[in-house]
Amino acid sequence: MEHYLVPPVYIGAFDLFFFLQDNVAVQDELRKVLAKRVEDAMTTNCVSIVANASMADASRLMLAKKVNSLPVVDGGKKVVGVVTRHDVLRALIASHSALLE
Repeated sequence: MEHYLVPPVYIGAFDLFFFLQDNVAVQDELRKVLAKRVEDAMTTNCVSIVANASMADASRLMLAKKVNSLPVVDGGKKVVGVVTRHDVLRALIASHSALLE
């Protein structure tokens, strides 16, 4: 059974109104929340990065695409791992710690 949701155009709270800029994004998030199977919640237009890319490249790509993680692929586009914002932050802290010593 297919569910159709019509998200609000704005949300009001405490006499304030927050307008939703991207109705499609809200619709997508609601679809994921109601998902019963992984295939219903998964992202299909994934952004990936190659294994030999720099952490700076991963950071820039995550910011540009507004994602929290990237599948890491080899030359044949096979997923070999995942890099997350946490990984990028940890690498940044480690590099700055080495500079401060």
